[in-house]
Amino acid sequence: MPICSNRGTWLLLDTCAVLWATLSPTFLSPQARAAIAGEGNSILVSAASAWEIAAQSLALDIPVLSPDPQFDQFGVRRIW
Repeated sequence: MPICSNRGTWLLLDTCAVLWATLSPTFLSPQARAAIAGEGNSILVSAASAWEIAAQSLALDIPVLSPDPQFDQFGVRRIW
């Protein structure tokens, strides 16, 4: 369940949601896409997701994924 703040909602995305949002947004429901793109919402991604993506990239011998430039519109920042 999202954590609400006075500046919007904090959304913690799991690895699949991060990959789908960056590579295949149509895999996400319209509601999920709207929430991720929602103005004022904060997107949180676990460091474990970065590790999972890197580990799978090495295991499957595929290049590390390059995010869709549109995903950058959400911004990335540390909160701690």
